[in-house]
Amino acid sequence: MKQRKVNVNNDIKFPFLIMFLVMIFCILLGVFYYQLKSKDIINEKYELIGAIGKIKGEEIENWREERISDLSILAESTFLIHNLTMLMENPDDEQVLNKLTELMVKQKKNKYINEMIYVSHDRALMLSTDKSISSLNTETLRVLKSTSETGNPVISELYNDENNQIFIDIVTSVRGMNNEELGYLIIHSKAEDYLYPLIQSWPLPSDTAETILFKVVDSQILFLNTLRFINNPPLTYYIPFEEKLVAAVQAANGKEGVILGYDYRGERVIADARKIKDSKWYILAKMDYKEMFRDLRMQAFNISVMVVVLLAFSLLSLIFAYNKKHSSVMKKLYLAEKENSETAKVFKTVINSLPQRIFWKDSEFKYLGGNKAFAKDTGVNRIEELVGKSDYDLIWEELADQYRAADIKILTEKKNILGIEEQIKNADNITYWAKTDKIPLTDENGEVTGILGIYEDITQAKQLQEKLRSSEQFLKNVMANLDAVVFAFDKNGVFTFSDGKGLSKIGLEPGQVVGQSVFDIYKDFEVITAACQKCLSGEDVMTNDLNVNGVYFSSFYQPVINTKGEIEGAVGLSVDVSERIKAEKIIENTLDELKRSNRELEQFAYVASHDLQEPLRMVSSYAQLLGERYSGKLDEKADKYIFYAVDGAKRMQGLINDLLSYSRINTRGRKVEKVNLNHTISQVQYSLSLQIENCHANLIYDTLPVIHADSTQMFQLFQNLIGNAIKFRSNDILQIEIGYSETQDEWQFFVKDNGIGIDMTYVDQLFKIFQRLHTRSEYEGSGIGLAICKRIIESHGGKIWVESELGKGSTFYFTISKKLEVIK
Repeated sequence: MKQRKVNVNNDIKFPFLIMFLVMIFCILLGVFYYQLKSKDIINEKYELIGAIGKIKGEEIENWREERISDLSILAESTFLIHNLTMLMENPDDEQVLNKLTELMVKQKKNKYINEMIYVSHDRALMLSTDKSISSLNTETLRVLKSTSETGNPVISELYNDENNQIFIDIVTSVRGMNNEELGYLIIHSKAEDYLYPLIQSWPLPSDTAETILFKVVDSQILFLNTLRFINNPPLTYYIPFEEKLVAAVQAANGKEGVILGYDYRGERVIADARKIKDSKWYILAKMDYKEMFRDLRMQAFNISVMVVVLLAFSLLSLIFAYNKKHSSVMKKLYLAEKENSETAKVFKTVINSLPQRIFWKDSEFKYLGGNKAFAKDTGVNRIEELVGKSDYDLIWEELADQYRAADIKILTEKKNILGIEEQIKNADNITYWAKTDKIPLTDENGEVTGILGIYEDITQAKQLQEKLRSSEQFLKNVMANLDAVVFAFDKNGVFTFSDGKGLSKIGLEPGQVVGQSVFDIYKDFEVITAACQKCLSGEDVMTNDLNVNGVYFSSFYQPVINTKGEIEGAVGLSVDVSERIKAEKIIENTLDELKRSNRELEQFAYVASHDLQEPLRMVSSYAQLLGERYSGKLDEKADKYIFYAVDGAKRMQGLINDLLSYSRINTRGRKVEKVNLNHTISQVQYSLSLQIENCHANLIYDTLPVIHADSTQMFQLFQNLIGNAIKFRSNDILQIEIGYSETQDEWQFFVKDNGIGIDMTYVDQLFKIFQRLHTRSEYEGSGIGLAICKRIIESHGGKIWVESELGKGSTFYFTISKKLEVIK
């Protein structure tokens, strides 16, 4: 009896020793897994807050740059400068004041600003979209002074106005055509309407996230916007520099990027701080540490639950191993223990709270138990209803052979079968993907007494995996079929990837250079090695038209930077541009040949027209002498022949003169200078005064601009167009109107008349040399005038066209580039 007691104690100690070792192993495994997951989550959260901080910083910088750009563009507007110049000459001009007010109100609506103000050069308030503004505040005057001293647009600091509202001003100077100072434009913007919503928005839902704008004032941190967790108004809450652990203080001391510290509440936070370019401001995006690591705590909870489950399974295994009786006895023992043991109650509560389906069988493949999730899948209300049944008795009867084969393998080989992915149909007739683990249950002698199984729904993961696989395959197909070379290399210049059809053009296969150094392979190509070196130092690099083994490539290199700001390598794309190079060379040769041919043709036309002048003058002179001496002395036919000879000589001389003018447009150098078109039109009026007076024509035009052009050719251009309007007039009193508009790159002019009009069917012939739409008996002319106009406009980087209708007059439009440089 005594000996029996010792044997029983020994039998009990050994299984519990095994259980203790399993428990230690599970705890160590849980700690290791927790540390591994915590590192991944920390990196992910650091990267997230860094990305949000960068986005918020760029949004604030872009907002400031856009406001300065809007105001600068308006200050350079010709319309504004013209009207301000007139206002300086006559401050009481109501028409000018109304135009300027209308412009400022329009800008106020379009540019998302509250008020716009114009101040004269002596800082007197002249115009405002808010009539209640009668003076400028101290901050506005300070910024206005800075703008006056530097000549550059300046953004003010945030300040309180007399109504205790937060505003920010943008000020720029306005200068006239001769660079004289006309005054200052001021944007008066309410921070609550435009700036604060931009700052305080957050891209993701969060209970504690916040974006803060602050600056340093007298060794203190001043918060510029409304804070989420306190009621202090903006510009009133300070934190002293002595609070070294506060994230904003760390940022003000020069630390940028992700910061681990405390906020104004003393709450531990993870933040990203950045200095706003060209300002005293800092932007800080933060989130409470406890919220950032909520997922990590959930992981810790899940790990703890899994450890408890594994320990529970170990305890169950010990119970099965310790009892060598028949499976029916084991079932009765389990049911008795479940009802009478507190341990069994705890075990039941734990496994029933898990979402995974858990079950266990005896060595005869009969179910001994399971949790609620497993019972729900099988369609029973109580797990006890499953006890004693096999897979052939459940809803997945058609899969019973497959499950039995796996169970037999576990019992015979005494090995785990893990990660079985299979489709399961539950009692609700829903089929889903499941991942199953099965392990053998053994007694203290190592004999298998049953099987423990766990499976969970992985349908979403499976679908995501399939999408990922499809995306990866699509990306591989795209890169493999891309008519270019896609490559990547690490921070040492060793290739880690290469693909694309472009590889075959230089005798390489996809992946052939992987593992080799770019500095070794392309050591003879200094451009490539220099570009790679520069890229690995942190710059984007572009190389153009590089000859590699007879193929021309243009390549782009971009560094790969991790969340810590470290360069891990680079990626690049090389595109075959050989066909473009060939085409450019062909075009270049063709253009050179065309230029040479044009020069020869122009020189020929000039020489021919010039050299024909002398013999033609002789023919014309002698024909006129014949007419003077023998007119009326010979018969009627002789007089007619002499008249034809004189008239033909005159017309030939006119054609040659026009042809000479046409050729001189390009053969003679174009002198670009400042041309006041008002003076040009006055000269044309004087030149055509006799024709204008004879037909009682009215020439109408407002003030025209000063442009960069050839003054002689501008005179010739307007003389031809106005002369054409006089020539092709109708019976009505002739009205000729000249006007213009402008864009950023060019001037656009028009010359409009109420003459006979043009049939637009023949408009393609209008600007061709020697092309006429009327007979010489109807209207005189050589047909070169509009061709000359076209050549003048094209030499000034513009184009000319006409809009007309028979009997309703014509409007000639033409443009002149603003990019012509004055030749001194």
